[in-house]
Amino acid sequence: MPKLPATRPKRDPDADATARRRAAVEFRRKLKASGLSQAKLAAALGVQPSTVSSWATGAVMVPAYAIAYLDLFAELLAIRAVVGAAVERISKAA
Repeated sequence: MPKLPATRPKRDPDADATARRRAAVEFRRKLKASGLSQAKLAAALGVQPSTVSSWATGAVMVPAYAIAYLDLFAELLAIRAVVGAAVERISKAA
């Protein structure tokens, strides 16, 4: 039976940094579109504001649940806009 290496393969730190930067750019774009502040997002997710700041700067990788929350928030804003427009049309018709 062949022996397995004693250590894990090393990760490429440059690739990790690039992935974090790309994720941070996407995160900041979605956060801005949501209209939420970093502090409000932190409260909603139950994390410290400094954690959200770390995501936004790319110091740490943005977790999938934070992106999912912003995506869901964007969907809620879209639904709110559709409902608001429908209510306005109904009000004008009445």
